[in-house]
Amino acid sequence: MSEPTVLYAEDGHVATITLNRPKAMNAFSKRLRGELKAAMDKAEANRNIRVVVLTGAGRGFGAGADLTESFLEDHPTVTEHILKDHKPLIDAIGASEKTYLAALHGATAGVTIAYALNCDLVMMAEGAYLYSPFAAISLVPDGGVSFFLVKALGYRRAYEVGVEGQRLSAVECRAAGLANRVVPDEDLSEEASKWARHLANDVAPLSLRHAKVAMRSALNGTLNDVQHKEAELQHLCLSSKDAAEGIAAFLEKRKPAFSGE
Repeated sequence: MSEPTVLYAEDGHVATITLNRPKAMNAFSKRLRGELKAAMDKAEANRNIRVVVLTGAGRGFGAGADLTESFLEDHPTVTEHILKDHKPLIDAIGASEKTYLAALHGATAGVTIAYALNCDLVMMAEGAYLYSPFAAISLVPDGGVSFFLVKALGYRRAYEVGVEGQRLSAVECRAAGLANRVVPDEDLSEEASKWARHLANDVAPLSLRHAKVAMRSALNGTLNDVQHKEAELQHLCLSSKDAAEGIAAFLEKRKPAFSGE
């Protein structure tokens, strides 16, 4: 049996999903998309998992779509391929109650950028970079790449990156808000795991979950919309056992023991 194109592992409250086509720079094949969905579904179904680390094997996080496969194998147009094969997976990252942490090394290119940037947190190795190569083969960004780049860089800089095929280094990504942290190449795996464990074990689970909902609503919502959403979520939090435990621990000057309830 051939080696899986996606690896899945659990350690306590953390799941790690690894794109595993290193010889193809983790290019998105039909099989990889299917195995990625299965891995994401597995993490989603496990209530014990609070943080999901998304990373890649080999020399880089991902090279984008696998151009050796036909996009029209299962759909009559590339439009349907993108909207039915990639969009649901990318959207599922944002819709998940779990925190997704992308750990990027080497190249993150093409549609793979959208997978990485829809994660809630991004850690990049010093040698990592984002690369939008679409114009080089007479294509346009897809999967939401334009959305993420314009939000972070502004229209003019994003347009330049898109049409010139410029690489954005880890340092540039950090400065632009596309990445949270930059670490030495050799430390990426360890540092991403350490951060994931901290989030999963030391941050109140309900705060981790509901802050994601509030922040996501702020991406496109009005101030009024966000205020109402925050108020609803605050009610859920304040009504929880964890809030009572957190307040008691604060008053008693001890570390809280959160359960996620």
